[in-house]
Amino acid sequence: MKRRDFLKYTAALSPLMINGVSLRAFASPNLADCAEVQQRTLVVVQMRGANDGLNTFIPVDQYGTYANIRPNIAISDTGQNKYIDLDNTLSNSQKTGVHPTMTGLKSLYDQGKVNIVQGVGYPDFNRSHFKSTDLWFTGGDGTVANSNISTGWMGRYLDDNFPNVQGLPTTNMPDPLAIELGDNKPSIGFHTETEHRTSVNLTGQDPAGYYTLVSEVGGALLGNVPNSHYGDLLQHVMSVETGMSGYAQRITHVFNQGLNLTTYPDSELGNQLKTVARLISGGCQTKIFLVKISGFDTHNAQAVPGSPETGVHADLLNEISTSIAAFQNDIGALGVEDQVLTVTFSEFGRKPIENGNNGTDHGTWAPMMLFGKHVNPGVLGNHINLSNLDNQGIYTDSANYDYRQVFTSILQDWLGASNSTLTATMFDPFISNKLPIIDPNRVADEDCYITSTTFQEDKSPIQGLTVFPNPTVDYFTIRLHSQQTYDASINIINLSGEILQTEHIKILEGQNQKTVIIETLKQGHYIIQLISDKQQLGQTFKLVKI
Repeated sequence: MKRRDFLKYTAALSPLMINGVSLRAFASPNLADCAEVQQRTLVVVQMRGANDGLNTFIPVDQYGTYANIRPNIAISDTGQNKYIDLDNTLSNSQKTGVHPTMTGLKSLYDQGKVNIVQGVGYPDFNRSHFKSTDLWFTGGDGTVANSNISTGWMGRYLDDNFPNVQGLPTTNMPDPLAIELGDNKPSIGFHTETEHRTSVNLTGQDPAGYYTLVSEVGGALLGNVPNSHYGDLLQHVMSVETGMSGYAQRITHVFNQGLNLTTYPDSELGNQLKTVARLISGGCQTKIFLVKISGFDTHNAQAVPGSPETGVHADLLNEISTSIAAFQNDIGALGVEDQVLTVTFSEFGRKPIENGNNGTDHGTWAPMMLFGKHVNPGVLGNHINLSNLDNQGIYTDSANYDYRQVFTSILQDWLGASNSTLTATMFDPFISNKLPIIDPNRVADEDCYITSTTFQEDKSPIQGLTVFPNPTVDYFTIRLHSQQTYDASINIINLSGEILQTEHIKILEGQNQKTVIIETLKQGHYIIQLISDKQQLGQTFKLVKI
């Protein structure tokens, strides 16, 4: 953040005073300040294979039609294995039955941590798995003008917001801009026109040993690169290796500093999300995590006739529900829940009608799910009319929402992308049609929008400040980079406002690190404040001792 913006928000937020100490970061529980926005991250869950949204969220007011077109695989509306009633306060057109295996989702919904967006898609649907997946990742659609975009929307967004990173760690961004798990093949979603990559792929790697692995790749870099096409390719390979090596030590460090406080299902998705939570808890500042779960191409034996609440699709939905519930509970216990938003998507939905193999074929519109402490909870949009189908069993009604409306809303209202960044991301046509999917009290204010100059122009004395490990047992370490020398204090404050411990330190120009022993503190939540009276600057963090 620019120094002038830091001072402006320090003055404007009327900060809470605890025992005479200003706690700017917690000044207003109902307003997302700029520091909070910059700390946020997005977790994208790709449900590969095309999820059957109709058996995920059953249209209660159309149940008769639904059961008629799905005589073998429809989820029951009566008995012990009936669908879960999501929310009886919803209007009839939104009344939703949730697949009975998704008790974790229901629990999160009751906590106000779920938003379901019904009927999402794009114009001129392409029902090829590969092409439609590429369209979702590139920000395209089935029209001629938008069907062959060569770069990914996540890559374009990251490239515009962090132009100085160029695939290498920087003082303000020590972590990879994006981390992928769940597939060895890098996603086109992070591809950019430039030669550097915006993501690091941890698939198949133990993050705790990532540095050891990467440091053994390739040997010493060449000092003299020939001036030729071959030389250009060699230079690119070496730059990629340099970037990997630069991030490797950091990834290993934050993973080893982090921890998990919740038991996860031992599953494809559960283990990926467990890793993400541990990285975030260790201080990782990565902006986008991409995780994946496969198996949703349920042409055959999607459900068991006579017991449609069981089968392949039921197992997948249970994995989604239990894994995300564990992840949400974990980041809550770890004290980083305010930073994280999770969104799911699948390349398309499936036909409303079942086929002759107790499964469903490729369709069009499907729901998206958002999870987090600061979503705007509820259901957005109505169920699509099951009575309006063509002769192939495809919806003839249009989608409720374009998927780019969802991602535009996330990029700006959650991550703080400016209008110029959305233009660079190619999502500017959707700025005027954003969706209310983020808690209105947590929507990024326009003055907090992050642009490509936000981190380049930072002239404040304090930069790159982190506190780790968090949660901790008996100590924590503050690390920061300073542009000048000054005296400062570290205050440890309980939630009643009492200063329990103060450490006086001298901040030197350059990189600084200070470890504070807290063996005498009881288990609980504390506020850690670094403050310099001379500079009238301060930063606050929430620390959990376990």
